[in-house]
Amino acid sequence: MKQHRDRRPIIYLAIALLLIGGSVSIGFAIYHHNHRAKQQILDNSTTREGVTIVLLSSDGVWDVGARWKTVLKAKGMKVIKVVNSSGWQSSTTIIDNSHGKKPATFAELESLFGKVRVENTTLSLSYPDAQFILVLGRDQKNPAM
Repeated sequence: MKQHRDRRPIIYLAIALLLIGGSVSIGFAIYHHNHRAKQQILDNSTTREGVTIVLLSSDGVWDVGARWKTVLKAKGMKVIKVVNSSGWQSSTTIIDNSHGKKPATFAELESLFGKVRVENTTLSLSYPDAQFILVLGRDQKNPAM
């Protein structure tokens, strides 16, 4: 069964624009643009997979982890924790706790961080709610925002 959208917001917008002397067609264009942008986010395959991610930053790169959280969130991924790990790691690694069940997200992470998939039972047990754990190494730079 097809669900119908609630059209009240667009009607209210049209009335408000008429009251302030604006154009209804401009209001519709703004509403349509916002709706399309929202729909594109919902159509994103990483959003549909609904993954949870933990970011672990090596000593001295915590701010990079916080910035990557913003980038991943914009791509539809849910970063549940950013932690400054105690230890030094030279390169970034991806721990796939989904065991291959989230292929679109893994492909996106590979494109961002490189093809470094490892297994780490200790970290997997430490963050059981995370489907992916990203250990950001010293090689990781600030993302382009």
